[in-house]
Amino acid sequence: MVKDAGRVADIIDRVRLLYQKGSPRPDRVDINELIREMVTVPHNEAKRHSIIIRTDLRDDLPVVMEDRV
Repeated sequence: MVKDAGRVADIIDRVRLLYQKGSPRPDRVDINELIREMVTVPHNEAKRHSIIIRTDLRDDLPVVMEDRV
């Protein structure tokens, strides 16, 4: 819950930057890690409807620069 609250705060900060003409903060991001995080978001809703979410990720994907939020 604390981790999610911190993530929400980051999202709000980045949205504020958009309106203040701020610049994004790119970070090095592992694409597989990002996908794993995103799959957890709808997990409870999917489980409630008996939906199984599976991923098939490659280990050799490059690290990319992006604004995680």
